Amino acid sequence: MGQLGLINLPAGLEQNVLLRLDREQKKRAKIQLIIFGLVDLMTLAGLVVSIVFLSNLFAQSGFFQYLFLIFSDGSLLFSFGQELLMSLIESLPIWGAIIFFSFIIILVWSLAKTISQARVFLLPV
Repeated sequence: MGQLGLINLPAGLEQNVLLRLDREQKKRAKIQLIIFGLVDLMTLAGLVVSIVFLSNLFAQSGFFQYLFLIFSDGSLLFSFGQELLMSLIESLPIWGAIIFFSFIIILVWSLAKTISQARVFLLPV
């Protein structure tokens, strides 16, 4: 059995490898930062559109009229409480709310990814 001799590494090899890894990591972070930044912008635009869409759905559905009716006369709530609450639930624009909250969830996720990639790209290692 022979012994393996120690391998002498060239001077500065470790430093060069670490610098190269850092450059590659920053390059990848820059690309992902651009991608998530674009997703942020598209999601913000979609969020604005969904707000307009949801407000139109609320106006068309009569949701606020039922809601104000419940709070305007307390005796109506006691007399026709179940009917009023069912009308309120039926007039709620569910799909518009789902779209709106989906945009919010995507925006929060994308902003978190954007911030984490910005930290990698901008801060020294």
